[in-house]
Amino acid sequence: MNLFKKGMVVFTAVPLLMSSSMAFAQDNGQEQSNNISDQYRTSIDAYRINMNENKESQESDSIADLQKVIKQLAEAGEIDEDGAANALLLHLNAVNRYAKLGQVKKVVKHMKGFEVLLKEQLKKKVISQKAYNNLYENSTVIIDKYAVTQPVFSYENAIREKVYVETNMDSDMDGKPDKVAVDIIRPRETGNQIKVPVIMDASPYYESLGRGNESELKEWDKDGKPIKFPLYYDNYFVPRGYAVVLADMIGTSQSDGCPTTGGIEDINSIKAVVDWLNGRAKAKTSDGKEVIADWTNGKVGMIGKSYDGTLANGVAATGVEGLETIVPISAISSWYDYYRYSGIPYYRGGPAGLANTVVSSKSRNICKPVRDRLTAESDDNTGNYNHFWDKRNYYKDASKVKASVFAIHGLNDYNVKTNHFSQWWDELEENDVPKKAVAFQNRTCRSI
Repeated sequence: MNLFKKGMVVFTAVPLLMSSSMAFAQDNGQEQSNNISDQYRTSIDAYRINMNENKESQESDSIADLQKVIKQLAEAGEIDEDGAANALLLHLNAVNRYAKLGQVKKVVKHMKGFEVLLKEQLKKKVISQKAYNNLYENSTVIIDKYAVTQPVFSYENAIREKVYVETNMDSDMDGKPDKVAVDIIRPRETGNQIKVPVIMDASPYYESLGRGNESELKEWDKDGKPIKFPLYYDNYFVPRGYAVVLADMIGTSQSDGCPTTGGIEDINSIKAVVDWLNGRAKAKTSDGKEVIADWTNGKVGMIGKSYDGTLANGVAATGVEGLETIVPISAISSWYDYYRYSGIPYYRGGPAGLANTVVSSKSRNICKPVRDRLTAESDDNTGNYNHFWDKRNYYKDASKVKASVFAIHGLNDYNVKTNHFSQWWDELEENDVPKKAVAFQNRTCRSI
């Protein structure tokens, strides 16, 4: 694999900085949007006007400070005071009005116009190089500030709820369709005033191994309402106008059924959640009341490390509508290549062993026949690539991927090795899937 193919971004030994701009990872060099939809941005802009937090005055300060800098540079003779300085100040007066109204898109647009004006003035030599560098740098800071969503919603007052999404599978063979447990946290204003996009981390680990360095698990109150969401996605994204959805993969934690280590059941259980978020599947509360996801615009971004990121790869490979982007971190693209090296098993009983690790405590005995089937069909005796492994190969279905992909992988990861990243990347490239990547020197991205 050529790490320097078009669109490839390689960072070594640097921390990962997550932001809401992840939803539009692209490789085509076009201007990127930092939100999942312009309609959503408009809703946020309109809502800001009615906020009680006086965000407008805070957001205007940096523009007002830039105006002060212009006056100081003009007094120092770095800008033609009568012509160039006045033009810059008038331009920023207009920007400031948009900021006070919460019209974020217009702020960004006209600050980019401010940068064009600076370049014209430098060309005409009515502004010094020193002044240009100073003002251009400060302008970039303002654009960066407004180009991402801002924390204008209350995390403390957010709605927290649990639903069970119905599937068409019966993996535990109890004669009833499996249901997938989904914990949700979203801004209280959703539904009535705005519809928001979703950040989803689907995982098999919410009861067993936990997430992050601290192995954080979900927690609920006595009524079953989620009160602890592992990691920081909820803390970051909910105040910025996103819903965060943590789904228990089939057969794990509070979901029904049996896990199948990357099989169709695993993937379709999470695909069903995307379908529900887009009105194509049903969900109910614990007492049987149907729940409609009328609070979302149906646009979903999936993120996760290891198995979580693998689920993102697998769901994207189904081509499901509504999945806008995925951020697979140290993720598997083919389970055969995870458990085999050119046909040689790294160790025996891998799929069944992992299924036994992640299975819900209430389903361990029920799912033993499924684990026995995994052992038989994975065929450790020959190490051959067969139908079992073909169903767990996601990169062969890259042609179905409709989501953009922001892949993150450690170059020294000896668990999920770099071939998982490279073969996925190559197939995405072959199928013109919008993509970006971050590669780093450590084994794994431990903070996520």
